[in-house]
Amino acid sequence: MRRETKAFTLLELLIVMVIIGILAIVAIPQYLDAVQSAKETSAITELKEFREIALMLVSMGEAFPGTATGTVISVDINNDGSAEKSLTLVNTITCTAADGTGTCTITPAGGNAVTIDMPSGKISGWGD
Repeated sequence: MRRETKAFTLLELLIVMVIIGILAIVAIPQYLDAVQSAKETSAITELKEFREIALMLVSMGEAFPGTATGTVISVDINNDGSAEKSLTLVNTITCTAADGTGTCTITPAGGNAVTIDMPSGKISGWGD
């Protein structure tokens, strides 16, 4: 007389483990690439906003924020005491010229540096 089994066999468990392993081999690199891409996109956006605000400050005769990190940069265009444009920096931005004519570089944590030419707005780095 044959008994009915109610458990998984060792072979079935091994097959499931192999399938999970194959999925992990494919999915983990994709996830890591997506995280890196998100960091890069965020840094580029922050750098573009920084450029816009910094050039506004220069055109108004204000001090150019040469190197900044974790600070709030704001512009009061109308001189009414309220900032029309502001940016809270997450990453460190370092600039080569204090008048807005050079380049500024941002390096996010765990990422590669990207540079923006302040006069033209051309971005270089991260595969351009």
